[in-house]
Amino acid sequence: MLALAARRPREASGYLLDHPDWPGLPIATKRRFVAHEWLVLYEGPDAGPMTRFTEDQWEAIFDEVGYFSVHHLLREIAPGKFTETLTVRPAEVPPSPFPTLYRSAPPEWRDRWSWTPMLLGAKTLHRPGTKIWTHDGPEKVFMHITELKTVLPGSDEEPIIFEEYVVRPGVVTPFTPPTTTPRKQKP
Repeated sequence: MLALAARRPREASGYLLDHPDWPGLPIATKRRFVAHEWLVLYEGPDAGPMTRFTEDQWEAIFDEVGYFSVHHLLREIAPGKFTETLTVRPAEVPPSPFPTLYRSAPPEWRDRWSWTPMLLGAKTLHRPGTKIWTHDGPEKVFMHITELKTVLPGSDEEPIIFEEYVVRPGVVTPFTPPTTTPRKQKP
């Protein structure tokens, strides 16, 4: 998730499962809640949506709302000041064939559910103690997120385009770059 720097931190609230009106909310509203929860930046050493609820809880939530897509737009309107638009739409089916997905994470977080088809994006998130991971295809696909951050000319900020899938991964393995055979030099 490349746009982490642009996301608003907030305290853990458990509002998805604790929301008193959750059972009666329309599916579209539930999808917005889920998208917002997934996009929020949590602070702390073991933070993020997968620490907020168990995998079984998340899977039950996603099963209830169905597969959907999110377009998250951050637009700089003045130096350092952004507006935010979150568009949530139902999606028919995940893409087929499914793209290869990557994740930068420490080994203990390799099975979490945020993955990107953008190898460069995973490499950008690479930090000491993390590895780039891939998997043999998702067991289940829950949500597709596209993030776009636009900036004013001459801005100190960087524009961002990032794509993410929320999936239950298949067998996760360290990413190994393909080897290339050097071209023979012409005499």
